[in-house]
Amino acid sequence: MLLVDDQPIGLIAIAGVLRAAGCDVHALESPLEALAAAAAGPFDLIFVDAMMPEMDGFEVCRRVRSMRTATPPLLVILTALDEETAQRLAADAGADGISFKPLPRAEMLEWVRRAAEGVAEARR
Repeated sequence: MLLVDDQPIGLIAIAGVLRAAGCDVHALESPLEALAAAAAGPFDLIFVDAMMPEMDGFEVCRRVRSMRTATPPLLVILTALDEETAQRLAADAGADGISFKPLPRAEMLEWVRRAAEGVAEARR
């Protein structure tokens, strides 16, 4: 899974929870590095912060969606924006969903479960 957040504290916290749950996490602070990693992928799940200075998470999402992959990843925008704005921007960018910071552990793991199910279904 790929995790992108320009805030090191958030990146460390989320990656720690996911790694403790047994996930292989590729954590990056730069959206440009994340796009390169996504192109080299594959990743079954990408968490991307909405607000980053170099490029926002919605643009990252649009660019990942434009990549041709055998199994497109689940894309989740992490945000502190208000729900209505976040949902509209995420839908326009092609995200599969949004999660609000601070991201609850159970919600993170639900996204992981959904991504694993999608990969398993694609392999059938």
